[in-house]
Amino acid sequence: MRILKYGMIVLVVLCLGSVSLSSASQLSLGAARSYVFRAAPKCTTSIIQIEPLTDQDPNSIIGVRLNRVPDSCRKLAYEITVYSQNGTKRYTANGTIADTTDTIIPISPALARPLVAGAVLTIDTRGILTKWNE
Repeated sequence: MRILKYGMIVLVVLCLGSVSLSSASQLSLGAARSYVFRAAPKCTTSIIQIEPLTDQDPNSIIGVRLNRVPDSCRKLAYEITVYSQNGTKRYTANGTIADTTDTIIPISPALARPLVAGAVLTIDTRGILTKWNE
């Protein structure tokens, strides 16, 4: 009785396997498709100078100026993050690059100059080489 039971199980599994294989052989395969995704290039490969701006107190940064922004980067979205020397994020802002060679980004509240070491800039979601000018 046991042998008959196991024999029936094996027969059912083999039948299911043959149905699956025969069904698979009837599938029509279309032309192979491949997709290529390519990132758009950065608006510039040159270095954009970032200059801290102060008011009456030279130890207080109230904004930054992006100097010599190329035409190809103007009117694009930006995000800037200002960091301290130990890598702590001090301030983040986003907006649109002005249609001029310089873009001024206000920082509020002001940051203590000794606590600021540099910034990371993205334009149109792509990292841009920058130089922090003291």
